[in-house]
Amino acid sequence: QEAIAILGSLRTAYRLYSAEKGLAPTAISDLNALGYIVNAELNGTNYNIGNYAISTTLISATGNTANGGPCNMNTNTGAIGE
Repeated sequence: QEAIAILGSLRTAYRLYSAEKGLAPTAISDLNALGYIVNAELNGTNYNIGNYAISTTLISATGNTANGGPCNMNTNTGAIGE
């Protein structure tokens, strides 16, 4: 699924940002603006940058049911699931 693959890239960007900055990003734009991930990696056939959001415990891919629906990545464990 497209969102799962992109969440894997976001997991890497999230971990790099957290390690280098000493704090967790609060928005996808934090990762994007500082070059941890680029728009091209977040824009696919069924999902785009607007479909991803960060909360305190999850990075979520939302708003699309055509390609398997929403899924999440746990920011504590890195686990990705639907």
